[in-house]
Amino acid sequence: MKNILQFVLSSMVTVLLPLLTPEIIKKGLDAFFNAIEEAVHKSDTKLDDTAIIPVVNLLREALNVPDSNPTN
Repeated sequence: MKNILQFVLSSMVTVLLPLLTPEIIKKGLDAFFNAIEEAVHKSDTKLDDTAIIPVVNLLREALNVPDSNPTN
């Protein structure tokens, strides 16, 4: 069973990987970063705002992923 699962997953990756364009990857990363920012802003603490948001902003800049939802 394990070998079948590995084969299926390997085949899926082989088929799907060429379909991942840079634009699709950027949209996925933007959604991921937006979810992190939303969770941070909803929390009651300010420590995560101070620590996490700058890291997300650095990652956005380094990976060239503009914020589609600039609320911070």
